[in-house]
Amino acid sequence: MLLRKKILFLQGLLVMSIGAALLGSCGDIRPQTPGGKELPDRPTFPEDHMPILGKETNGQTELSNFAISYLDIPVSGNDEPFVVVQLPTLHHDTLANELLYKYQLLSGTLISQWAKKHTGVVLDLSTTKEGLQKTDFRLAINDAAFPLVLIWDKAAADRADIYANVIKKLPGIVVSEEVITPPSLFEILPADKDKRPMLQNALPETRF
Repeated sequence: MLLRKKILFLQGLLVMSIGAALLGSCGDIRPQTPGGKELPDRPTFPEDHMPILGKETNGQTELSNFAISYLDIPVSGNDEPFVVVQLPTLHHDTLANELLYKYQLLSGTLISQWAKKHTGVVLDLSTTKEGLQKTDFRLAINDAAFPLVLIWDKAAADRADIYANVIKKLPGIVVSEEVITPPSLFEILPADKDKRPMLQNALPETRF
């Protein structure tokens, strides 16, 4: 039962990353209907958006408690888009777990859809940045795949072991451990969540 909860928790983190990326890609304004009738300005969501993720309350979303960035990372000579989720404390684990219980029934479907986008996910557990380490995983589901990078420091070593073990046992997903991102990744990790490029500006149709 405990292992199942941990697996669901990892799925929740991936769902959170997906929701963050989709919310971050919203921004265009559509003032008219297709027929030309004028409407109040409102955001135009991508066709595959999940409106239930990140419910807005008083200008804040459920994702506001997390530092989430969008970063191009060199992979095999090309810059590829990644979503970076910073989880430096046990408190962030708890917050992510709360999101999980709201969306766990959708997690398998959303992860499958995410894999088709070939956009990577970075889970950064580090706090002090002392003794940074990483492990790269490739997650494959339904003939599509995307990379997941787990980053930790000395202070987060115990948490990293738990995350790594759960990642390898995600149900319905083929997980392989291989080197995908360069050692220089640590040097380009975002330090300020307010200074982040939008995901829609990343290279289109990239493949891992």
